[in-house]
Amino acid sequence: MKALYFCFSLLFFSNILLAQDTLFMKNGTTIPAEIIEKGDVELKYKKIAQPESAAIYSVFITDIASIHYKNGAIIDYSKYDPEKNKKQEKESLKAAGSVSSMRFTFGISGNYGNRNEADNLRLFWRFWNNDNSLDMKGNNLSYAFNLGFGTALDGNKRNWFGGAAQLLFTPSDAIHVTNYYHGSNEIKLKMFYMNIMFFYGHTLNYKKNLLLMFDPGIEMGNMGGFIKIYDTSYKVSGTSKISAHLATGLDWIISKRIIASLRVGQRFMNVKEFHKSTMSKTGYSSFYVNPIANNNTVIVNWSGTYINLGLSFALYKILK
Repeated sequence: MKALYFCFSLLFFSNILLAQDTLFMKNGTTIPAEIIEKGDVELKYKKIAQPESAAIYSVFITDIASIHYKNGAIIDYSKYDPEKNKKQEKESLKAAGSVSSMRFTFGISGNYGNRNEADNLRLFWRFWNNDNSLDMKGNNLSYAFNLGFGTALDGNKRNWFGGAAQLLFTPSDAIHVTNYYHGSNEIKLKMFYMNIMFFYGHTLNYKKNLLLMFDPGIEMGNMGGFIKIYDTSYKVSGTSKISAHLATGLDWIISKRIIASLRVGQRFMNVKEFHKSTMSKTGYSSFYVNPIANNNTVIVNWSGTYINLGLSFALYKILK
């Protein structure tokens, strides 16, 4: 029974010591502690398992043999040299993950997206071609340039937070469809997106190089291209209101400098069509979906799901 009690006690105190910083004094004393403040001359600490309002103790740095931090970093003070110890501590804590750093990334990515084609652009196309069976087509690929930053929210680098700016370009035939009805009819539209994203990531493995990511964001878009009706071409433009997108996926930290990413997301964006017109006082006009039945103007739906694959290069700046 005594042996069992001794084993439980040893296990209990071992867990406490592993969860706390430990001071090893030059006089042979070992102090499990919670370090409150450390200066060049004096170190302040609380004893473990004491109330929050309990006393704060202090010792001189010159009386300390070594400090074993709870994250595994070990600082040797047996030969006290302020500058050398400070450098040693910074390097040791950095290696153990306690020194925070800012990570800056820049990279490229490719996107494959499905646009929601159930919009009134399709109704407009069917009306002017007098065929209610016609559907829209287009190129689903696009590419993007990314610039971002992030930092670990804890010393163990389990949780990351940051943001990014993205410029995304679709090809000129993102929406492209042609038909012949009383002449050549054609639609050819593209988009340019400006995105601001925020992300939260949590590591999934013990190596901390695979992260589950959540990327909400806001975006605006500019539409370009042309619409041709009965051999007459109209130059199209349009700017979206601020909209949103949601994405989740994985970041794989291949090395300190190289990061691969995968995202699956949903975009929410509609753009009202405008085109140059000499008949309008403003110089611009909009097409009606069905001029005979209503006065609804054409709104292009660029919403839909997408998959993004990217590769980024990382730089780091130590914050403390």
